[in-house]
Amino acid sequence: MTEIPAFVPASKTISFFSYIRARGLDPERLIGKIESDPASWRDPVTSIPLDVWLALNREASRALGDPDFGLGFGMHFWGMPTMLGHLMGACRDIGEAFDAFIRYQGIEHHSWRLSRHDSSDLVEIAYESAHALSSDRLIIDFVLANLVNQTQRLTGLPADVESVHFAYARPINVNLHEKIFRSPIEFDHVRSFFTVRKTSLSTPILGASEAVKERLVEPLERELRAHSVERSVSGKVAEAIARRRGGKAADSVSVAAELGMGVRDLQLKLKAEGTTFHELRESFLKEMALGYLCDGTLGLKEISFLLGFSEPSAFHRAFVRWTGRTPGEVRGTSGSTRLP
Repeated sequence: MTEIPAFVPASKTISFFSYIRARGLDPERLIGKIESDPASWRDPVTSIPLDVWLALNREASRALGDPDFGLGFGMHFWGMPTMLGHLMGACRDIGEAFDAFIRYQGIEHHSWRLSRHDSSDLVEIAYESAHALSSDRLIIDFVLANLVNQTQRLTGLPADVESVHFAYARPINVNLHEKIFRSPIEFDHVRSFFTVRKTSLSTPILGASEAVKERLVEPLERELRAHSVERSVSGKVAEAIARRRGGKAADSVSVAAELGMGVRDLQLKLKAEGTTFHELRESFLKEMALGYLCDGTLGLKEISFLLGFSEPSAFHRAFVRWTGRTPGEVRGTSGSTRLP
């Protein structure tokens, strides 16, 4: 397995915290127990390290006493309001939606990939781990269960799965596996994948729109091309700052070291691009904080953790410095009823 920088979209945490709350678990019980020591990460500016993401899922699974946590979360997770998510909803049928996800998935994460393999009458949708951590059962379960969930949401019909294969040992209890996939299940396989009949991929999507699809494909193609070209130093710094959320403080010394240059060299390159490390860090954290507060789902301790602050009071002081308002004032004007 080739080890590559690993991350997941940070917006997944909103759905994660919503799910564990619905199951009676306070997110604050988890945050203080998570430690992160990743190797190297990259892409995009809205991301959290894979090890932090997996640690959150493992701790939730342990706290709930639920080895099937990944399956349940996969069925709960609605998806993210990204261009790719909207494109899938605008596709003609479920086969076209799968193909769209497979083509553009690298824009949103590099931790794992889906691939499609066709035979005469069956199509295999395979899970491919791109990092040692993404071989964990919790992530495999989440991804495959969520594919079933998204298929049902997009079409309004039960997913027509022919067979499922998991690359881990058979659990003691497989009732939830059987309820979700409703098909023959094989464990201890060399790979994780499920198969569907080719004919089922022509199931129409309820919100299909050729006009919307055409509008989304062009910007996604541009973003896909952008991922294959060298990014500016300021872009790389912004990504490095993003990766230090979840208890990791962003500082110029560690970021410069990650990028393979000295602090002075980093400062000069950023100056040539018309910015500074401090400006990039403050701008990024401010925008993410505003987004989390206006969403209203997360508490201040959760937001502080995700943005890399040592405690809520430090986040509070920084937010006042950025905006001239307190987090509570911004949350009040966003229409949210959730208390900090």
